[in-house]
Amino acid sequence: MARNDNNAPEVTGGSTREVHAQESASQQQQQQPGGNTNNNNNHESHPRRSGRNNNRRSNRQNNNKNDSNPKKAETFNGATAALHGHVFQLMAENPKQNQFEKTVEALDIYASATFSDDAKYLSHLLDKFETPKVEKPNALKANADDTDKEGWKIEVKYWKAGEMRLKQTLHAMYTIIWGQCSQLMKTQVQACATFEKMKKDSDAALLLREIRGISYKFDLHISVYEAIDEAHKRLINCRQQPHDSNTIFLKIFKTNVEVLEHYGGKIGYDTGFTDYEKKRWAEDPLKAALAKPTDSAFSMMAKKRCLATMFLRRVDRNRYAQLLQDLRNQYTLGYDNYPLTLAGAFTMIQNYKHSLKASKPTKPAKASNETPSNG
Repeated sequence: MARNDNNAPEVTGGSTREVHAQESASQQQQQQPGGNTNNNNNHESHPRRSGRNNNRRSNRQNNNKNDSNPKKAETFNGATAALHGHVFQLMAENPKQNQFEKTVEALDIYASATFSDDAKYLSHLLDKFETPKVEKPNALKANADDTDKEGWKIEVKYWKAGEMRLKQTLHAMYTIIWGQCSQLMKTQVQACATFEKMKKDSDAALLLREIRGISYKFDLHISVYEAIDEAHKRLINCRQQPHDSNTIFLKIFKTNVEVLEHYGGKIGYDTGFTDYEKKRWAEDPLKAALAKPTDSAFSMMAKKRCLATMFLRRVDRNRYAQLLQDLRNQYTLGYDNYPLTLAGAFTMIQNYKHSLKASKPTKPAKASNETPSNG
């Protein structure tokens, strides 16, 4: 629309050029979005305020990123860094199987290096979960001469010194084991009736036994039927991993058996097992002159043999598949060479491993003449 010059504002105290400049500036401000007419002027006249605004926007963006990526819970690694994260936790905290056994194995390695003078005693502690003792010297004989008496005094002196050292070592082990317990595990242990005496005596063996029981405890609120079924499942699915030694897997296997029996489950009491043991006994001419065992004795034989076979079927197939195949082939030929006990099964795989290394043929011609070892 054309401008009406008759309506132009009256100019006083200023030139027409200045009036046009003011009108032009006013029109530019009105054209800015949002009706904010002072942004450019404010940024130019207040650079510090502009910088603060930018920082605030940046902080809001960073906060939004942090909200969208919440921090993961910190992994509990225990108080002793040299154990490399091997800890004791509740099953609910760490559902991975065999944590207890692997932590005990790590403790054994650590203790042997840290307390080398008491290594043999600590191996007993971590294997049997019993308090080791320094063997006391035999009593002095009545007809001992002066040399024997002096030697005996020296033995007593060393025995006393060993006892004191072992006591300090066991106290240190108690502290180390406690430091590897998660807070939830500590709470459960503290609720045990034995805790006060255990703490007072720094009883590392009792602490380990309590931790073992808690580690394998299922949810206390589930049915006993579910608990036994879960224990059976864990035992059935138990397998030796490639990195598991035979010793550690034996401990894992035995622990799973103990957990099942703790909840009232049974192994090897199927009538088919006992019937087979009775048949083997009756067919063995070497046992004809012996008194026939009772039914309970046959049941115990069956249980032991069942555990031995279960153990063999769960060892690492990459190492022992041929051993199992050998046992099956021999059974087909009428020779039942399956181990009678769990200890026998363990000895079999130990010996078979060594024989594999020793029987590697140096010439292909000898391979066909070699007989596989049965342990």
